[in-house]
Amino acid sequence: MRDKVQEMEIYNASKEVLELLGYFAPDILDCIPQNFNFMLKDLASKANICVKINYNKRLDEQNISETGKDLIALIYYSYVVEDEEKIRIKENWENNN
Repeated sequence: MRDKVQEMEIYNASKEVLELLGYFAPDILDCIPQNFNFMLKDLASKANICVKINYNKRLDEQNISETGKDLIALIYYSYVVEDEEKIRIKENWENNN
């Protein structure tokens, strides 16, 4: 049963992330590999939630799951930021662990 719950959590987070990515600038979206986008779309197609993003609110003010926020952070870290910022982010993660 727990596996099904975890699967649904990933499906729903993928849908949240896809909705959020719709508000990102094209230069940021271009950094994300196409196969990753395809995977997100496939996972999101199995979601059971309706996602509503308020463009006037910051990301931390949105009603997004922790898994969705973690996925956005992973995308940002893996595909968007420069090496210098990656070092700062990794240090911050390690200090907050």
